[in-house]
Amino acid sequence: MTQRDARYWERQRKGAIVAVVMAFVVACLGLLNAAFACWFSGRIPARSIATEYHERAFWDVGLAVVCLAGGIGFLFYARRARRKARILRNECLRCRYTLKGLPEARCPECGTAFNPEDYPGWSAPRPERRCQ
Repeated sequence: MTQRDARYWERQRKGAIVAVVMAFVVACLGLLNAAFACWFSGRIPARSIATEYHERAFWDVGLAVVCLAGGIGFLFYARRARRKARILRNECLRCRYTLKGLPEARCPECGTAFNPEDYPGWSAPRPERRCQ
């Protein structure tokens, strides 16, 4: 569990966010194309061409639904990657405060409790030794 692992998960998160944005853009374009096809099919007098436009709109809506579902999946993956990177860097999940050497398993910045077993670099401070 090194800083290199944390950088890996940070890159994974950024890649997943790019995939989410691309999926939502494709979904929006598919819905716009479907709306245009339905609007345009009502203005065509020939029945066979109008049916073709409605069929095209059906596939565009299907593409949009698949892209939205994929985008939501990538969004959950991005959240998981962000959490993993913060744990590997020993940061609080809520406020990114460094959690190394704290006397208790609670973030002093935001008050969020954490499980010390999840954080590889967290260690409670050693008690002071007094010379006699």
